[in-house]
Amino acid sequence: MMNSDKYFTLKEEFTTEDGREILNTYLYCDCINCNYLMNSKSFFSNPNCLNHCFKILSEYIDRDITRLEIDRRDNRYILNKTQVNILKDLVLKINIIKNSIVKKDIDSFILNKNCKKREKCLKNIKIFIRNTFGIKDNNYQIFRTPIKFYNELLLEIKIYSNLEEKCGDCVKNYLNFLLRTKKIMDKSYFFKKFLNINTQHKKKIYNFNYELILGKIQQSHTQEFNNRKFKSYLTDLDMYELMPFQIKIFENNNQIENEYRVKPVYNDKETRKILEWIKNNSVSNNSQYLTKKIFNLNEILKFKINFSKRLLEKNFNSLTKKRKRYITLYHAFESTGFLFLYPFLIDDKIEEIYLDRPNTEIYIDHREFGRCKTNVILSENEIKTFITKIRIESNLALDEMHPSLKTEIITSFFQVRVTVIIKPLSSDGYILMIRKLRKKQFSMVELIKNGTISIAAAAYLLFHLYHKRNIIVIGPPGSGKTTLINALDSLTPNHWRKIYIEDVIESIDQKNISQHQIRFSVKRQNYLAHNNSNNYNYNTKEIQVRESLHRTPDMIYLGEMIKKSSIKAFFFLLKVGLRCGLSTSHGENPELMIKRWMIEDTISINSINDIDLIVQMARVNDVNRIKRRVIKMSELVLNKKREFELISFYKRNAAEDTLEKNYDELSEIYESSPIITKIIESGIEPLYREDFVDEINFYVLLLNLLVENDVIENKPLNEIVNKFWILRKKKYTSNWDELKDMVFDFINKTL
Repeated sequence: MMNSDKYFTLKEEFTTEDGREILNTYLYCDCINCNYLMNSKSFFSNPNCLNHCFKILSEYIDRDITRLEIDRRDNRYILNKTQVNILKDLVLKINIIKNSIVKKDIDSFILNKNCKKREKCLKNIKIFIRNTFGIKDNNYQIFRTPIKFYNELLLEIKIYSNLEEKCGDCVKNYLNFLLRTKKIMDKSYFFKKFLNINTQHKKKIYNFNYELILGKIQQSHTQEFNNRKFKSYLTDLDMYELMPFQIKIFENNNQIENEYRVKPVYNDKETRKILEWIKNNSVSNNSQYLTKKIFNLNEILKFKINFSKRLLEKNFNSLTKKRKRYITLYHAFESTGFLFLYPFLIDDKIEEIYLDRPNTEIYIDHREFGRCKTNVILSENEIKTFITKIRIESNLALDEMHPSLKTEIITSFFQVRVTVIIKPLSSDGYILMIRKLRKKQFSMVELIKNGTISIAAAAYLLFHLYHKRNIIVIGPPGSGKTTLINALDSLTPNHWRKIYIEDVIESIDQKNISQHQIRFSVKRQNYLAHNNSNNYNYNTKEIQVRESLHRTPDMIYLGEMIKKSSIKAFFFLLKVGLRCGLSTSHGENPELMIKRWMIEDTISINSINDIDLIVQMARVNDVNRIKRRVIKMSELVLNKKREFELISFYKRNAAEDTLEKNYDELSEIYESSPIITKIIESGIEPLYREDFVDEINFYVLLLNLLVENDVIENKPLNEIVNKFWILRKKKYTSNWDELKDMVFDFINKTL
């Protein structure tokens, strides 16, 4: 036995074949005390684990290894000799590429030494090589994500193969290097199999790709869970920690729904005793926050956490940081009276939480694993405690006269929209529906990367946003409507004054990116006004929209339009000339939406004709995960018969799961778009065909660059957007090529 490091060990064993004893060598990886796997669906979906494994295989490239065992907390992966040899062959090919990079003179990739763009081209090449081949903290990027590396290599080859002739001749050394690298990868058994995989399968999660390449990977469960053996119909999918909880997710082979299991991270006798001691010592301290009138859930949690931290530091300072954090959070959550609702509230991978009645299991919608059953059952007392907190937070009524309540709760740990229904409306007692509002909102780049919208369609949305047109996003509940308008909203320039009027706050607080935001919550004000008959109607959405005329907005964010009053408020905005607006509404498609506005909401044809762009979204059926997609983006034309026709320049191809362009050239949009006609006829700004095409192409190139460089955080995206606006305004340039060079130069320097 020989230890490679504290995790990997090269072991030997004797096996009998044909009556002879044969000495076999195998690699064993002990992951029991390793945290790398905590947030991964499998070994193969974790870049750190892949990097570690490939480095170890490099050391034993000449050894005959019969299998590789990866022993994690609850199960063991076992790769047979053939599978190990496929990985070893890949390591050999990667080592050849790594060695060739070390010997290369990067400057030789650009032949023309007098070209003005030489330094810029060299910089781009160095960035690509660093990001794909480079070493950081002893981690080779190729080892970390070989499939991602291969796809990025193909994209780089495509880019440099399509340059104009002059530039193509200049970088032919670099292109040849890329092609040689691809040729080396293509010769590996690994990528030979990868290239034969169906295109749709290549988009699946990492471990699915690897099983298609390597074949079915054997797994064996090694531990018990909740004091019972794993059942044969459960297959391990994922495991991660959300302190103070451990989450395990299983595929149930007998049901469509997966299983989401929760248990405490620590459950030993010593930890339970300390928790009990903290609890006993905190009883006398509860009067402090009651005296200070701390009833806000977030403030209560902060108070409890700080209190238990002080007790631990004073009395149990020898505990590890992890165990201290477990105890402080467990105590704080437990003290609120609904401890086991918190795993779902703090898990960012969960999108919806459902409880149909007391004393039944909670079930959830998980972003990666779809609809899941859980092992958590809340008692009636726990539900009552949670509802009491909601009523205190919202100051809304919940009784026989008002049996339904809808509000939001915002804490440092989570942000949710809660709907509670009680008797007599609910036949079986309490009903809970909790919509998770992601603490870290999706950016437009993330929505492009996860397939919600295409780059071309996102560029078209940006064009309309920056030309201050109104955009309404429709779709069924949970289809991603608010997510899309929030992603758009975060890309507005910082100098815009934006007014938000919402029943439930679903917009994102943008103070960290220096946006001018004025946000109004009208539902809470409605309830308060209800108790003051002299002031009942003042704070409706419709009245606040009218008040906004005197608040000088550049854009109005109306949020969700459900009631007739809020719909009328939206059309009032358009009628008085406040055309730049973002809003959402429940509707299956634009055709039915228009009928509803005309018939049920009594909106006139002329008012509906003021709408600029309707974006239709939907939740797409997928057993394994939740997918949200833009279905089409439509503009309205009122024909001679006074009937509406839809022009959709972007429509989803369901078979390919892509949002496709419904035109050949951008100039076709310029000629036939009702919105472009409105912009031109308004006389506010000139818009020539060439400028329209150049502007859209600029946004396409910009989004491509941001996607390729994985710029997904809203703060850097906002900085880039504002640099664009600064250059556009202060340089007074209408030359989009010049703007592109300046903005892209800023991005390359920033990255």
